Amino acid sequence: MALSSFTAASSRRSLSRKAELEAAIRDAELRHEVQELEKKLQRLTTASPYPPTIPGTGSSAGVAALLGDADVTLDQLRKDSQLLTKVDEKLAHLDGASVTKPPPSKGLAAQLAALDRDVVGAKQSAFAEGTYKNLKTQWRAYLLFCEHFRLTALPAKTRTLARYAQFLSRSLKCVNSIKIYLHGVRLLHLFQGLTPPPAGAFDLRLVLSSLQRHSTHVPQQKLPITPAILLQIHGHLDVTRPLHATLWAAFCVAFFGLLRKSNLVPKSSAAFDTDKHLTRQSFHASEGGLVLHITWSKTLQFKQKVLRLPLPVIPGHPLCPTQAYLNMCRLLPAPPHAPAFLIPSRAGVLVTLTHDTLVTHLKTLLHTAGFPAARFSGHSFRRGGATYAWHCGADPATIKLLGDWSSDAYERYLDSSLEQPVRN
Repeated sequence: MALSSFTAASSRRSLSRKAELEAAIRDAELRHEVQELEKKLQRLTTASPYPPTIPGTGSSAGVAALLGDADVTLDQLRKDSQLLTKVDEKLAHLDGASVTKPPPSKGLAAQLAALDRDVVGAKQSAFAEGTYKNLKTQWRAYLLFCEHFRLTALPAKTRTLARYAQFLSRSLKCVNSIKIYLHGVRLLHLFQGLTPPPAGAFDLRLVLSSLQRHSTHVPQQKLPITPAILLQIHGHLDVTRPLHATLWAAFCVAFFGLLRKSNLVPKSSAAFDTDKHLTRQSFHASEGGLVLHITWSKTLQFKQKVLRLPLPVIPGHPLCPTQAYLNMCRLLPAPPHAPAFLIPSRAGVLVTLTHDTLVTHLKTLLHTAGFPAARFSGHSFRRGGATYAWHCGADPATIKLLGDWSSDAYERYLDSSLEQPVRN
C-alpha cells in the first residue's frame, strides 16, 4: 500500500515536471518570437534619410509595412478615387480654374479680377496644348504623393523631392522620366510665384545618382523605316487605288521630309488645323521637285519663320516622293485649304488621313512584308529619313535644318544599320 502510494505520487511529480518543462519551452519559444518581431519592427521604424514606404512614420508605418503596403506606387494612388478627387480639387484651385468667391462686379477691383483671369489664361496658353496637358499630369502625380504621405506640397522641401524621386522609381524605369516629373514640380512652384527647392540639392543629387547607377532600363527606340523597307511596303500596295495612293504619298513625304507626326497628319478629323497641319497648298512646285512649306512645328510655335523642305524628283523610281504626291492629287483632287492627305470614307466622302489610321495601315503592311510591326511607329519615318540623309553624306547642320531640330537630339536618331532591315 505504501509502495503503491509512493509510486503514484512519483508519477504525479513526473507529469507535473514534464508539464513545467513543456510550458517553459513554450515560453522560451514565444519570447524568442517576440524578440524577432521587435527587431523587425525596429528596423522598419528606425529614422532614415530615405522616404517612408507608406503613409506616416514611426510604429504605425512599421505595422503597415508588416501588413504588406510597403511598396505603394503611383499607379495605385491614381486608382484611389477619393484621393484623386481631393487632388483634382486642389489642382483646379492651383491653375486658377476654381472660383472660391464671386468676382467683384464693378470698379477697379472688377477690372483687376478680369486681368487676373486673363493672366491665368495667358500663362496656360504660353505652352503648347500637349505640353500643358503633360504638366498637369506631372502636377497631379506630385500632389497625389504629397496628399497620400501627408506632406506639404508647396513650398516643397528638398527632402520631399528626394522622397518623391525615390517613390517615382517604383513606377518609372527611366531616370530621365523621373527628372521630367521633378522639373514639373519646379514649374508648379514658379506658376504659383514660389521659389522652388534647388535642383542641385545634395540629397536629391545623391538619390538620382543612385537610381542612375542601379537602373537596368535600356531605352528601346523604334526602328527606322529604311528605303529597303519602303520598297517592300510598296510591293504590297496598288497605287492606282485612292487609299493606297494616299498612304504611299504620306509614307514618302514623311520619310524624305523627316516630318514629325504632329505635322504630317492630325490626331482626328476634328483636330485638323490649317495653321498646323499640311494642306494641299503647303506643297509648291519647283524645278527640282516639290517644296514643302511648314509654318508651325514643335520648334516653330509662333510662326516666326517658314521652314522650306525640298522633296526630290527620282524619275522612274517608286520611291519618288514628288511622283507619289502628284499621283494622289490626280486620284483625289481637293481645294487648297483641304488636308494634304485625304482618303475615301465608307460614306463616299473624302476625309483626312489621321495618325491612328496611318499607323494602323503601316503596321499591317510591315507585318505582311515580314517585319516586326510592333518595333515601328509613325516616328520611324523621321528617324529613317535622318539616317538616310546621314548615309548620303549630309552634314549635321543640314540634317538639323531638314528635321527642324533646335539641338543635337537628331544624333539619337541615326542608325548605322540602315541597310540591315530586321525580319520576323
